[in-house]
Amino acid sequence: MKTSLKYFLSSLSVLLLLFACKSETVLEDFQLDNGYDYFPLEIGKYWEYSVDSTLFDTTGMGVVIEQTSSFLREEVVDTFRDNENRLVYTIERFNRQNQSDVWQVQSVSYALFENTQLEVVDDNLRFIKMVFPLEDGKIWDGNQFIDPTTMITIKGELLEIFKGWSYEIESLDETDVINNVTYENVMAITQAASENVIELRESSEKYVKGIGLVHREMRILDTQCISGCEGLPWESKAQKGFIMEQSLIAHN
Repeated sequence: MKTSLKYFLSSLSVLLLLFACKSETVLEDFQLDNGYDYFPLEIGKYWEYSVDSTLFDTTGMGVVIEQTSSFLREEVVDTFRDNENRLVYTIERFNRQNQSDVWQVQSVSYALFENTQLEVVDDNLRFIKMVFPLEDGKIWDGNQFIDPTTMITIKGELLEIFKGWSYEIESLDETDVINNVTYENVMAITQAASENVIELRESSEKYVKGIGLVHREMRILDTQCISGCEGLPWESKAQKGFIMEQSLIAHN
């Protein structure tokens, strides 16, 4: 299976659970007890991020390393009911290279709550971003709807980005300093942490209660440099892939 990356490095959104319940008071208490306030989603809400990326590309001249910086905005613009009457949030993403530039529409993603799962559909890929109730140490298959052999194109090179992913809540309701800002009630989720001699798959996210996603890091790298590359850092031996860091800079 092949799909275009096209801004895959941008954030994959999450949402607040909304579902039918006979008592609104009971619903609100249930949401708070289970941790849905780690992303209080509603129409008009937005998040802005700085995104720093390093792309690796093998050419006839060797490995070319390209470093880029940009800004990402995610905004909840609408909701609708799908054919199963589930509430779905429409989230538009915007991109710009400099803070003085006009925001340009980049892509649209969709998010919904199904049973006890927070699902996000992005570029036809469905992710289970969270499983409720949130618990420190909880493990789940966040990519169960994604074939791990799915190929993503990056700088003309195909990568199996989703090999070896396993989601786990590493910490919950902790205090952490992220991008020089001290946050309380931080949840850290590891999505991938696998490595062999030719592949590195690392992905993690941090959420803050009452705010949402505040930080994301990804290191998806491949190499065929085995002999003579033992002990070298991945930044020195990678031949294709990317490193990305995304940090929250504004929200409402």
